Amino acid sequence: MRAKLSIDHIVCPAIRGEEPWNRQKDTTGTNKPSRFVWLLLTIAALSLLPFPAISQDHGGGGGHEGGGGCGDVFGDLIHILRDPVTGQPIFAQRWIELPKDVKGYGWGYCPIAVDELGERIPFLPYSCDYDPGFADLITEVDYFGRLNGGRTKERNQRMHFDEVISNIKQAGQLRLDPTGRLEMGFGDPLKCYPGGDPGYCSWSTVDSPMESMALYVRLMKYGHLATDPMEVDTWAHGDPKAGIQFHPALAEADWPKFRQAGLWNLLPAPKGSCWLGVAKRFNPRCATPKSLDKADFASAAAYLGAAANKTGKITVDLVQYLNRFLKITRDTVTTEATKDVLPALYEDCYSGSNPWVEGEEPPEGTDLLTDLEYESSCATFAAAAGIPGWDVYDAFTNVKEMFVDFSRSQYKRKDRADVEADLILEGSASGSWILVHGDAPMRWVAEYPNPEDPTDEVEIHNFVGAASDTLRAIEYIHNYAVPEDLFCKYDPSECL
Repeated sequence: MRAKLSIDHIVCPAIRGEEPWNRQKDTTGTNKPSRFVWLLLTIAALSLLPFPAISQDHGGGGGHEGGGGCGDVFGDLIHILRDPVTGQPIFAQRWIELPKDVKGYGWGYCPIAVDELGERIPFLPYSCDYDPGFADLITEVDYFGRLNGGRTKERNQRMHFDEVISNIKQAGQLRLDPTGRLEMGFGDPLKCYPGGDPGYCSWSTVDSPMESMALYVRLMKYGHLATDPMEVDTWAHGDPKAGIQFHPALAEADWPKFRQAGLWNLLPAPKGSCWLGVAKRFNPRCATPKSLDKADFASAAAYLGAAANKTGKITVDLVQYLNRFLKITRDTVTTEATKDVLPALYEDCYSGSNPWVEGEEPPEGTDLLTDLEYESSCATFAAAAGIPGWDVYDAFTNVKEMFVDFSRSQYKRKDRADVEADLILEGSASGSWILVHGDAPMRWVAEYPNPEDPTDEVEIHNFVGAASDTLRAIEYIHNYAVPEDLFCKYDPSECL
């Protein structure tokens, strides 16, 4: 019989980076550990490693084969082994005791925790649990800050996105601020209009973290901001006699605002292909996902930087975990999955035959305190249906998830070197401040917080570098931006 020390099955082990913490059974007359020994190990492990969060959503993955897993969970998150180019997680294929609702032992797929230097944290024998003696080396991803807002309900995310779309429709012009955030110009429609003098517009930056995150989600999923004007808003409230309500959507008249501002990548296609016929009906195909290109990744990185804490940081692990929470690679109630995805990876480091039959208990005399002898050189494979153990149980949903393909992400810091902003900076004399016109925020970013240039290679580190540069530039401008002159605002004669 199994020991009674088993913990309830954890359905989203990748959140913590480990599989369910099932204890080995007590077997008399063999070399297996006693109940007492396993009890001590269990207490030690649980005292050092907090429980993972349990997913509220275990559905399939975005219309892609084997895309299950959790996307709406914030629990204990740690740095794990990932592909150095793509950021895909690399799981260890290990012979372990299976979750309690599955009989015996078999192949499991365990996230590999790493320390700050990228060195692997060892496992306990026949388990996905980490050796508690190395718990202090585990690196937690506890720096989400404002990005924790990603766990809000989808209807709240859509509410913020709808707010941005509504403001774009009311704006006369669009442009980017010095950090890459979207700015909207408002004012007299006879003066503030597409192609007109921006000096006649009153400019407002999309500075809200939740609105920035909503833009990030939409762009990462669809590659543009267009939505079908006939999409029913099932979350709308108000007078039931008001009839069917629709989400706000860009109109044909909004297309020139993007084109003339050089923001063509935020549109799905040329205007003529999205507004058809004499009646100018919207082509629903323009509201479907397209493949992301380098301009889309650049915009998405800026939105991610704008959504994060101004004093926070952005890493590969943060981006990959955040994309899981936001279900970027999965279909949801009202959104489709991003178009180009990659599967998880796993390592096969065991060249011998199975220690014993899959799904059976270990033979008498098996030493469960000493792990199998795994090789130092491993073959890495893309996870797919039919990998060892997949036909025995369906517990390791994390290894079946899909991840964003960042292979088109391109960012070169030098391309932003000429971006300027008017700031108030400290002067040479102690306590003095001077107004600086045309200061270069990227010069400060490259010299102080981010001295190393992001890689020029097309990979996830390039995207992380772009988002981090945006975040640091926002921090710089936020601290030193020229404040609005309220005297001029309320009494223009004061500024004559």
